[in-house]
Amino acid sequence: MRVKRLLILFICLLCLLFASCEAATEDFSAASSADETIPDNKAASHFIQPGYASNQLHVIWDMKIWDGCLYIGAGDFDKNHSPGVARRYRFETNEWESCGTIPDEQIGRFIVLENQLMIPGFDPTEDWSLGNYYVLEEDRFITHRVFPNGIHCFDLRLYDHQFFAALGVSAGNMPVVSTGNNENFQPVPLIGPDGTPLSTKGYTEVRAYDLLTIGDTLYAIVRLDENLQAYKYDNGSFVYHSDLRYKLVGSAISYLPVIEKAVLSGTAFLTTGRLYCTENMDAFADITPDGIDVVADLLVYNDTLYLLGNTKTDHGYMLSVLQYNSDCTFETVKTVSSDLLSQSFAYDGEYWYIAIGGMSDLNHKDSGKILCLS
Repeated sequence: MRVKRLLILFICLLCLLFASCEAATEDFSAASSADETIPDNKAASHFIQPGYASNQLHVIWDMKIWDGCLYIGAGDFDKNHSPGVARRYRFETNEWESCGTIPDEQIGRFIVLENQLMIPGFDPTEDWSLGNYYVLEEDRFITHRVFPNGIHCFDLRLYDHQFFAALGVSAGNMPVVSTGNNENFQPVPLIGPDGTPLSTKGYTEVRAYDLLTIGDTLYAIVRLDENLQAYKYDNGSFVYHSDLRYKLVGSAISYLPVIEKAVLSGTAFLTTGRLYCTENMDAFADITPDGIDVVADLLVYNDTLYLLGNTKTDHGYMLSVLQYNSDCTFETVKTVSSDLLSQSFAYDGEYWYIAIGGMSDLNHKDSGKILCLS
């Protein structure tokens, strides 16, 4: 009888220990799965803590892995919350570090041109007579204050030996500027739908948000008040190409009409929250995967396109990394549950890094954290 009691006590202790361990796992992060059997495309997770102390800087608009570090976006150019400095997470030391002063209100995008990491200056903290971009030089971002009337700089592109910048400017100015072999940027004229030079006088909002090259053609996405249009570069001017207002459906997770874009094999992929593809910036196909509510980000790794999807659930979101296949289908690579929406992601070939927390989540305890999936 005594042996039987001891056996029962031992079994009870084992049950308590198992329950304690299971509870610890469930409480470890907002993105842990509660399922005892985890499918192959799911993974246990851990967080990297936010790179900025202020909650107002916790929206990670974009991420870029570069030379052993993870660089993150921050700030808010609409509400004028400047990050002040650029921050990166160094994998070798597992620590955050500053890497240059950023006198702009938002680090919204990372761009690589000629093997240099750059940041377009979304909104200068200095006067608006000149706009900025930043180049990682000798391990720190260096300010280049060069864009005339550059209230905002949203994108940068090299094309036909010219350096182009997509700007937000005041009425009467051109929203795209370019230069050859120096930083003396000149405005690029716009040619309107009627074939004559277009004046931006009388408009309140004059912005070029995106520059992208499909095949041999450079396109610009331009907003003139309520008009969202595509322009095609031709013989030194941007010529009206198509009306985008009713072709692209936007979302509320970014201030940009196109959150991210990628070009593969002559096809451009753009996410506005919905995922679109186009070969000519005129005809668009909505290829948003079934079951995905918001496509937050795109990236190309080893000539393969991946997307970051969000699906609303009763308890938050299901986050998904999907791969786009050559037969135009999608394959789920990773899924994980989260209290918060995902905003951006990066991949180093071994780990997925997913930034969680959007503009409406700034006061949540997990906002600005980066979820790591192996």
